[in-house]
Amino acid sequence: MRAKTADIDKPASTLLARSRHRMARGRGMVYQAADWQPAPPRPASFYVEYQLDCIPRTQNLSRQVAEVAMVPQDIVPVLCRAKVDYVLLGLYGIIGWIKEPRVTEDVDVLVAKRHLKRALDAVSGVFPDLKAHDTPVVVRFFQENKAVLDIMKPHHPLFLETLKSAVDKHLWGIKVRVPSLEMALTLKFFSMTSQGRQEEDKHQDAHDFIHLVKSNSSISLVKLQAWGEMAFTGGGGELVKMVADVRAGRKLEI
Repeated sequence: MRAKTADIDKPASTLLARSRHRMARGRGMVYQAADWQPAPPRPASFYVEYQLDCIPRTQNLSRQVAEVAMVPQDIVPVLCRAKVDYVLLGLYGIIGWIKEPRVTEDVDVLVAKRHLKRALDAVSGVFPDLKAHDTPVVVRFFQENKAVLDIMKPHHPLFLETLKSAVDKHLWGIKVRVPSLEMALTLKFFSMTSQGRQEEDKHQDAHDFIHLVKSNSSISLVKLQAWGEMAFTGGGGELVKMVADVRAGRKLEI
């Protein structure tokens, strides 16, 4: 689009915002130039801290939007009272590293093999109406026909390392165990590169992976190299390259 003579000396960002405003009006929508401005810069501390408040904010958002039947605040105290070695996975497990709450409909918890029966007994005792479906990799609990909780089994060496390397956070007056930042990235990488993973789910994994990299300035590439190799042979180098690609603004190849 050719700029008007009066626009020649205006910044490109101003012209871009004006162009978008005109295009939007042409579609029956009206946006102001301010709607297209970049988000304000974050303080440096944002990129090095785990945002613990994102777990309860995600809970509240999920309850309001999806009317979910279970959130971590329901299940984590049950596991703690039963003295189960666990790690909160899924969106709730990584949302403090992503730092942008959003809606999710279930809770995922990884449990040490030696505590699996203890965990299942504890859940069934507190939530007797839930129906359990056991598979080689997960015990899935349903309320009516809707999955609300996954008790995941450490069926892969990477999950054993997840249990070992988990970090402790304190919420609701109890200890909440979540993956370390590097493990959160490795698990997303593992899902994203899994052959059996649905294509749409891989793209969601990529979305989360990008946010994990962009929202955290201190990432140990040494850990990523080691844990990526644990995912599969050659995975270490591929994982480290993906982080470099995100930081450079290059498109991820998945």
